[in-house]
Amino acid sequence: MFEIYILLFITTHFVNTKEVERGFYNEYIVPRVVNGHAAKHGDVPYQVAFKMRTPRRKLCMTFCGGVIISPTKLLSAAHCFAEDPSICQKICGNQGPKRTLSHTYAVAGNLRNYDVYSEDSDEHGQWRTLKSVVYPRTYKFPKDDIAILYTAKPFHFNNNVRAIPIAKKYIDYHGKCLVSGYGRTSRQGTSDKLLLAHLHLLPNRQCGLRFRKNMRKFVCTDTVVNDVGKGDSGGPLVCSKTGDPNEGPNGVLVGIVSGNQRRAASFFTRVSYFARYIERNKATLAQPIFILYTTFLLL
Repeated sequence: MFEIYILLFITTHFVNTKEVERGFYNEYIVPRVVNGHAAKHGDVPYQVAFKMRTPRRKLCMTFCGGVIISPTKLLSAAHCFAEDPSICQKICGNQGPKRTLSHTYAVAGNLRNYDVYSEDSDEHGQWRTLKSVVYPRTYKFPKDDIAILYTAKPFHFNNNVRAIPIAKKYIDYHGKCLVSGYGRTSRQGTSDKLLLAHLHLLPNRQCGLRFRKNMRKFVCTDTVVNDVGKGDSGGPLVCSKTGDPNEGPNGVLVGIVSGNQRRAASFFTRVSYFARYIERNKATLAQPIFILYTTFLLL
């Protein structure tokens, strides 16, 4: 089914590229969190908000979510940090370069969508600058949509800020799992605070049937009752009682919010598929520093 996206760009590029892109994301990326409820401090201590400065300068806005997996190591979606490719790159299947990471913060223990930079506090959480970001060379949305980020300073763990273990075993998940994000609640409205929702998981076979392709690298959830939306990308899907050997008392990270297709399902990058990649990539002094100027086209 994803191959149809490329065909859409090819057949309409010569009409109006901006309109095509806008229509593409409106059709396949549903901008809402349906029936979510407001989070309280400590509900999801592993949640990170990636915030950047708005035109009002001092005020920072969340553009994507992320997950703490160690004091300095975070996970998110690659499309949050990849430079937008040109229309030619999209058609030919090439990714764009990494975006730079300036005036961008990873914020933990903060429930607000908009906030002003602050020193560590219970009310405003912990703000950290980003040192570097890596993602698979094979990334091409939605394929391999996962990014690893490193903070310049470690987070200090407490009741509101804590890591979550990553899934390592391939499992056909069932039941409900918890998703969290700061995304839109409708096409016009954005949540002021972090929202939580329990999503119904789809068995692997059913997920593949809905998308008409092999979805082994993804975890899918139904969109009938609850959903994820624009601004939620990179956020966590956490499950409990999975049987994964790495699961902790608060569950295990099974997915990273990637996207949604109308009338099909929401899809999450399957963390267990990338467990070795995540463990293999460690922060080193040789890693370059990137500065970020992001856009809001994807989830």
